[in-house]
Amino acid sequence: SITHLLDAPVVYAYSPSQLASDISVVTDDRQGGYLAGEHLTELGRRRIAYVGGPDSYHASHLRREGLVAALDKAGLELATTPLYVPWEEKAGRQAARTLLQRNVDLDGIFCASDQIARGVSEELQSRGVHSPGQIAVVGFDDWHAMTLATSPELTSVSMKLDQVGEVAATRLLELIGGVSVASGVEYVPCELTARGSSV
Repeated sequence: SITHLLDAPVVYAYSPSQLASDISVVTDDRQGGYLAGEHLTELGRRRIAYVGGPDSYHASHLRREGLVAALDKAGLELATTPLYVPWEEKAGRQAARTLLQRNVDLDGIFCASDQIARGVSEELQSRGVHSPGQIAVVGFDDWHAMTLATSPELTSVSMKLDQVGEVAATRLLELIGGVSVASGVEYVPCELTARGSSV
């Protein structure tokens, strides 16, 4: 462990340590996916698709799991097979084309990043599919350079990275001060901001 190599307190932030004996503070990706699904179902959306980031990213799967849990609570399931694409706008555009070709009459799409969501949203608009009228779109990250520059502005789930940093710094100061801190992963809840792409 790096902790032992440095012989100094270490707290992992954003990306967790692989060792259960270490202390990590991370975004609750699964809960964030749940928020997105809950938002869409509360709006009355019933045929919801998921566009994740690359299949190799654990966060892509955690966000899908959260979405699926929210759909399950509403008595629903994913309207179509999930797509896993690069974290890029152009991949979002291609994903939107793929979803439209499946003819599943979607009314909601949750994307695992704002970049993907922006590509999805713009492709829908270019094909005359109105958002949120026909298909509501929700992103993830709440990166204002994307969410506020997209038309309509993107509803998005914030990773609360400022809070992740604050909690990690607090845990580190506690360790330095000799306070006993539980090892393992501490999850910081996400927060959804609704904008024009869904409401």
